[in-house]
Amino acid sequence: MKLNYPKIVEKLDLAKYNPSWGGQVLFVWVNPPSDDLVRMADMHKAHLELTNIPGNIQLVKGHLKDIEKPTKQEKEEHEKMLKFYEERLKELESDKYANAYEDYLTLLSGMLSQGADDTHVSVDDLKEIEKATKETDPAFWNWLQTEVVDMIANHRTGQKKG
Repeated sequence: MKLNYPKIVEKLDLAKYNPSWGGQVLFVWVNPPSDDLVRMADMHKAHLELTNIPGNIQLVKGHLKDIEKPTKQEKEEHEKMLKFYEERLKELESDKYANAYEDYLTLLSGMLSQGADDTHVSVDDLKEIEKATKETDPAFWNWLQTEVVDMIANHRTGQKKG
């Protein structure tokens, strides 16, 4: 017997975030291949690190300056941290991660574009959502990404919607 393994798409009602978003729905592909999930996590992590590492380098440098008379051990620890951050930054700036955020958004878009054609969410749509909510409702973008991942995780672990 040959089984058909369909893409399973579940509804995400944005009113779950806030009732004022009511009536707006996205459709989430909850059984994407594991490889896509691993790549998505890797690209998102790389993007977050690229965003945060320069600030971390400045914090480490600033912290050392704030110590009136740093010991040899404190200097060595700071140098070790700086070396770690600088090497990681160099790795993240390599070709492997050159388009990390774009790749992440492409994968996310794919997970939000498996329903009817008029419900697809493009990479440009995602960029617009992020930009439009950044100043007025910054929690929304993080909530949306987390909700997609949670829906996929719940499906994979067999948890049913409440």
